[in-house]
Amino acid sequence: MVKEGKVMKKSRLFIAALCAVAGISACNNAPVQPELTEYTITVEASMAPETKGLSLNGKTLNAVWIATDKVTVFNGSSEIGTLTPQSTGSATATLKGSITGSVSVGTTLTLHTPRKSWIYNTNQDGTLSNLKNFAYARATVTVTSVSGGNVSTSAAHFDNQQAMVKFTLLDGKGSTLTVDELKIEAASNKLVRIIADDGTASYGSITVENDDEEDFLYAALRNESGAADTYILTATVGKNIYTCTKSGVLLENGKYYSIKATMDEEVQVWTVAGAPAAIFGKEWDPTYTANDMAKQSDGTYVKVYNVTTATEASFKVVKDHDPDYTVAYPGENWSHAVGVGEFKIIYDPSNNNVSAQYVDPGELNHVWTVAGTPASVFGTEWDPSNQANDMTLVGGVYTKTYNNVPSGTALEFKVAADHTWTLNYGAEGKKGGANVKHTMSATKSLTITFNPSTFIISASEK
Repeated sequence: MVKEGKVMKKSRLFIAALCAVAGISACNNAPVQPELTEYTITVEASMAPETKGLSLNGKTLNAVWIATDKVTVFNGSSEIGTLTPQSTGSATATLKGSITGSVSVGTTLTLHTPRKSWIYNTNQDGTLSNLKNFAYARATVTVTSVSGGNVSTSAAHFDNQQAMVKFTLLDGKGSTLTVDELKIEAASNKLVRIIADDGTASYGSITVENDDEEDFLYAALRNESGAADTYILTATVGKNIYTCTKSGVLLENGKYYSIKATMDEEVQVWTVAGAPAAIFGKEWDPTYTANDMAKQSDGTYVKVYNVTTATEASFKVVKDHDPDYTVAYPGENWSHAVGVGEFKIIYDPSNNNVSAQYVDPGELNHVWTVAGTPASVFGTEWDPSNQANDMTLVGGVYTKTYNNVPSGTALEFKVAADHTWTLNYGAEGKKGGANVKHTMSATKSLTITFNPSTFIISASEK
């Protein structure tokens, strides 16, 4: 049974004897190599008592064998067998299993438990019990004798291959932060190894989710740089971001650490950049500090404008006055007709959502006209000033019907506002978008519909 504070079930193991039932003896320099042979192995293993001396909140860490434990045996890079404990619940156990291969005096074997290698696992949830999923220890032994089917080796000292860390995060006032998630990075970029489907390895950071909403988080970390490193912690608390950087930190594999880190709340500057200048002062200028947004108590950022003349507005929210828009939301510009009154822009850093509250200018503030080709249908081609193509408001949408359009007629068109091309919509409801296309399936009436809320244009025959 694993108590709170368990760092590693397998900390250090000692192999007392290694036995085999095979009818050969071999040595590394024998002139004839024997056939691959299956050996039955018995290992008397114990955990070194000093590895149990770690403490956590006054509770001793217990390292015991459990029924599902496995010890994988490697000869070089070749996996040759598996051992399992014959008793559980104690720091000592007899391990039995079999290997297939050829061993001789001087052969070096590597033992791994309970997994074959360290593999980055994305499912760390910050709980102590979850750390068992990251247990990984290994030992190297040398075959000292092979006689009468019995194999003996040097003692095996199993060393943990990751550090176990308890993080308690504090704000600038010393209050404990209950974080939603904690991202842990190392300047060396050797904190975790990620194995791709093709077997190639890369390195990266680790993110721990605080599923239990505790005031502390546990993490299994394996820094393959093997040296002191600079660690960067980034914590998300609701809509707020906190950071901390600690240099010269050495997290040794096989050890437990309890770390308290004082976090600095990240100062984020978000600025609205857009058009027209009548609203934003300068058009599309993220360096214009007059458009900086104010952080609210709920963690969102807000900027309020007073619109004096109904107009079409477009904008993005840009981080840190960056003229290159490296970090900017939304992906496509926010665009909409904005009426006279308060225009409030809201940015939520927890999900990068951008929204706006504004006075809708109303459906009657624009005259919508169909402009397109051919002239046989529209009277004049691509002429938004042709009032004969003005649309009629019916049930919240604008429509225009053309009678007896011949079968096979290929039409292309857009919908323009106020008899000019200044504001127009095309395919997929995009402002200034591609032409909408429709080919008549028969000689019928054609009704073109424009939805002023979604800007979608459609065509139907009747």
